[in-house]
Amino acid sequence: MAQRTFLAQLKELRGGLENLTPAILEEAAADLVNLSPDDTGAYLLSHSIGRSGNVGRRISSDNRISAPNTHRQEALERLLGQVAAIPPNSTRIFIGNNAPHANAVEGGGYGWKSPGYFVYKRFRDGFPSLVKKAIQSVGLK
Repeated sequence: MAQRTFLAQLKELRGGLENLTPAILEEAAADLVNLSPDDTGAYLLSHSIGRSGNVGRRISSDNRISAPNTHRQEALERLLGQVAAIPPNSTRIFIGNNAPHANAVEGGGYGWKSPGYFVYKRFRDGFPSLVKKAIQSVGLK
């Protein structure tokens, strides 16, 4: 009886661990979308999550019309699609943004109205909390 209980607990633990990486990446996608400014959508839509070191999209804001806060759902759906495409048990995953103006968005730039949004700095600072939330969401302690 005790062995059956132990095996059931082990099976539950394995299931939780298998779901942990996707849960962390889904939380990461939502976090990046929420932390990012959205004017033309170029920066927001340039976030990527994948297995390659050059994962970010490169969307320029040139000739794009300002439409604040209208790109968040599309950006989240794209990121979640990328997360779903990552094979289970992947050990190296990259998160990035290759928009031509990504550095200026992050740390400010010449002529920018904002000193910088520090999206990736705030993302890194909040990552431990994000992992804790994902652990709870898959039923692990």
